[in-house]
Amino acid sequence: MKLLDVYEIRARYIPAIIAALPAFILSAFIKREVWISLFSNAQCFLIVENVSLSLIAVLFLIHVQRGIAKHVFENLIFKSGKEFPTTTMLLLSDTYLSSEMKTKIRKKIEITFNIHLLALEKEQENLEEAKKTIRDAVNLIRKQVKNGDKTLQYNIHYGFSRNLIAGSIFAIPASVLSAVLFGIHNQAGFYISLIMAAFFFLALIFNRKILIHYANAYAECLLSEFLTTKKGE
Repeated sequence: MKLLDVYEIRARYIPAIIAALPAFILSAFIKREVWISLFSNAQCFLIVENVSLSLIAVLFLIHVQRGIAKHVFENLIFKSGKEFPTTTMLLLSDTYLSSEMKTKIRKKIEITFNIHLLALEKEQENLEEAKKTIRDAVNLIRKQVKNGDKTLQYNIHYGFSRNLIAGSIFAIPASVLSAVLFGIHNQAGFYISLIMAAFFFLALIFNRKILIHYANAYAECLLSEFLTTKKGE
């Protein structure tokens, strides 16, 4: 059994490490004695004194970052999962996919899972029910496609972007403070910190466009690979 899979490493751990870089750089300005003094009166510090504070920080950031990514950014953009492209693309009223492609996918869903997606008239009458039916079908599609050749890659791209954007909330203040401190002592460090601040700021500003782009790419790939799978795979 693998302790970590490819998705966890590339979509969760790497974004957390990147987002933590400004904080690591900032910590270089804090003397080791200051860190030790913060824990000098804590008995529990003796237990973790040999554990890297950097590792603890990254592990903590991974969970916080993922929570913010899912419950703030993702929920706001995709309306708590109701507007994921994997759902909206299969609505007959949606125009992202061609009619022919959509017909093939809907027909295969009916044959493979015995799920009947709502016709256009019923979809317009009860849009919420239409979306729920599609979400049920998509959950089964994910299980059938699993980690398809390209689907996993697109899923990683989406997860990486989503988590990195959430990490920007912490990285921007650390980058700005590092730039201020480096501006006094080190010109090269100042520009590096400034570039990092700009990078995370842009990721945060364009979070909606970035997430919609990668979510669409993932959804389109998932549905395309579903068409190429055989029943029972």
